[in-house]
Amino acid sequence: MRGRVWRYIGAGLGLVLLICVLAAIGLNAKTQSGKSMLADFVSRAASTENMKLDIGAIEGPLSAHPMLRDISLADKDGVWLKIDHVEMDWSRLPLASLRVDIDSVAIGRVDVLRRPIPAPAAATKPAAPAPARKAGDDMAPDLPVRFRLGAFQLDTLALAAPVLGEPATLTLTGSADAGASSNGAKASLSARRTDAPGAVNLEVAISPSPNRVSLALSAHEPAGGLIARLAQLPDLPPIDISLKGEGPLDNFVAKLVAQAGEELGAQGGATITRVAAGRRVEFDLTSRFAPLLPKALADVFADGAKLRGAAVLADDGSATLDNLALENSALRLGASGRLAADQKIEAHAALHGLPTSETAPFRAKTLEGELTVTGSAAQPDAKLRLLVEDALSSAGRFGHFDAEVTAVADGPLTEPRPRQTATGRSRSPRSPRRNCATMGCRPSTPRRTGGWRAIEPASTPISCWAPRAA
Repeated sequence: MRGRVWRYIGAGLGLVLLICVLAAIGLNAKTQSGKSMLADFVSRAASTENMKLDIGAIEGPLSAHPMLRDISLADKDGVWLKIDHVEMDWSRLPLASLRVDIDSVAIGRVDVLRRPIPAPAAATKPAAPAPARKAGDDMAPDLPVRFRLGAFQLDTLALAAPVLGEPATLTLTGSADAGASSNGAKASLSARRTDAPGAVNLEVAISPSPNRVSLALSAHEPAGGLIARLAQLPDLPPIDISLKGEGPLDNFVAKLVAQAGEELGAQGGATITRVAAGRRVEFDLTSRFAPLLPKALADVFADGAKLRGAAVLADDGSATLDNLALENSALRLGASGRLAADQKIEAHAALHGLPTSETAPFRAKTLEGELTVTGSAAQPDAKLRLLVEDALSSAGRFGHFDAEVTAVADGPLTEPRPRQTATGRSRSPRSPRRNCATMGCRPSTPRRTGGWRAIEPASTPISCWAPRAA
């Protein structure tokens, strides 16, 4: 939900910038009444059923310095975002060569009063397979219109307490160039709190000669900051993140160091190298994330985990996971699979428990699992088998659990309410209801319930709910 806040804010600012450009291109008004009519026309044209845009005035729409004043966005509960003014300095002459050239955009103050009401989910069609790329294809975006924003300045972004739990004020600066001054693309964005310590800086550059990428992200804030609140991290720890990547896409190297207090963190790297028919990605990451997990799983990953793997992204659009290994002191998980260019999927994962000491937070006599996924990425079928014997953690003791579940998609998972058909059987001396609750399921008679349906009688049928599309 909180991620949507930033998407809405970004979309709102982008919409205002687009309106400013369009108004400057094609509309003119010199009288006060003309300005009111123009602002009203643009407001109505840019509004939707779920979101209303209101612009108080548009000044100098045909000049090199157009300005919008008194802007607001509202949903059915009223106004949730206000902007005092947006001023742009630009040149219209490059439009003749399909270039939007903006020297600067300056925004005075943006007030976000609360979170907007999410728009109703709309049904989406499965995405068409991406066209195959040829070896050596440029990775920089190929846009029909080139774009340059020399400087972006937002003096004050004021977040009211209902947005993230406490009031905050920030200032933002940035720039962007998508092929206007070269064949590559680059962008930068900096956000800094003005009422407390905390800053985020991002720089990205893509050059087509020779397909070189540069990436730098840093974020720092003390305990109780906005990043921790946005991510809903337990106890709101201090944040320190550094991500850097540099090199051509045939030999790219990236490194990550992220720390969130004493119990959350990740450190590792990734490389991209050219192989015969695509690019090979290898990664190695050590992380600690137990506080983010439910209590029943937190003990399993009390000492964190190491993640290693390699995948090949082929030029024809297919992807192959050679090996994926997740391991800590309690278990080892291995996975491999392939996603074809036509989105057909075939994957397999196996889980094995490891011997632990008598004082380990989690220990089990037997921990075995197997998952197979087939079908397509939009409409997958899955088979799961899980066996747990004599397991002990701070959540309690688990004597025996043996389950098999088969899930078949009734339709694409991209639908607003995806449906699956699930059949399963569990065997345990405990009651079926307690066993299924451990899996996040519940026993039921064969019937459709929510997003899942049990279609065949079993000794203990299991019906679950499929996750809804985001």
